[in-house]
Amino acid sequence: MKRQETIRLDNLRIGYRVRHEEHVVAERLTASIPSGELTCLLGRNGAGKSTLLRTLAAFQSPLGGSIELFNRPLSDYTDRELSHRLGVVLTDKCDLTNMTVVDLVAMGRAPYTGFWGRLTPEDLEEVKRAVAAVGIETLVDRKIQTLSDGERQKAMIAKALAQQTPVILLDEPTAFLDYPSKVEIMQLLHRLTREAGKTIFLSTHDLELALQIADRLWLMKRGEPLTTGTPEDLSIDGTLAGFFPQRGIAFEPTMGLFRIENRYHRQVRLTGNGILRAMAEKALRRIGIDPSAEEAEFVITAAQDFTIQRGESAIRCRTIGELLNHIEAKEAESVRITDTAGSAAINQDR
Repeated sequence: MKRQETIRLDNLRIGYRVRHEEHVVAERLTASIPSGELTCLLGRNGAGKSTLLRTLAAFQSPLGGSIELFNRPLSDYTDRELSHRLGVVLTDKCDLTNMTVVDLVAMGRAPYTGFWGRLTPEDLEEVKRAVAAVGIETLVDRKIQTLSDGERQKAMIAKALAQQTPVILLDEPTAFLDYPSKVEIMQLLHRLTREAGKTIFLSTHDLELALQIADRLWLMKRGEPLTTGTPEDLSIDGTLAGFFPQRGIAFEPTMGLFRIENRYHRQVRLTGNGILRAMAEKALRRIGIDPSAEEAEFVITAAQDFTIQRGESAIRCRTIGELLNHIEAKEAESVRITDTAGSAAINQDR
């Protein structure tokens, strides 16, 4: 099923005007955000992610090009009209005190409550639904300052849901969270696109989570046009492999994820299968040993435990910790022998 374009950029140029001078952050930005999907904006610091998100939210004007929201120029919308179509959650921590969670979520109803801000039974029902959607029913009477970062972020998302907008924009929603909370928030946002039909666009530095959870990626590089697509398509065509061209980082196309690229100073041959072999390979690579050699001084077999075969002798290790200790001890012994032989040769020359 082809999804409707919710937001479309055409040759957009973004940045700031200071007096009569333009400071361009990014330009030649052309892309679209499909409805009912989670789209993640990725890029290095300074690429212009936050500036782009603020421009899409109409917090600042573009320097050139165009933005359309539901096939209508963003600049044609009044503030009231936008408040019914766009919900925004910024990265700034919420410093409100002496306000309960339910009061914060109820602020999302401001576009509908009129001058006096009185909540109708219908408004209260929408607040209740928003709270339930993010799973914070037990927190409604808690003060905002008593919440964890993850709980506070859920409350802010509930506020955006109470606003009943078809589109929600978020700037670094997982910035202050621990890893389990990051995963929970990203899964929550993805679930909202499916269960509530929301179109969600967010900027993030959480590359691994975006690659696993996002329906679509926008890749932003300073001085270059946007590259967009599903994480899988961008893996297949090599785009992601070249997105972070930095020594020590490698893209694994079969997994669709980035990994640390280790420097190797030694090789061994590792055999076996299953989780023991996988974890042994991970550990060996971490300490700078390439486990993929066809021929090597050591042959390590991962079965019920670990066996190190060196010539005719074999040593068994119960854990990976023991395995690494033995290998590193042998390396240290080899260095001592080399140093002793070198010193003897120097003395002989003298």
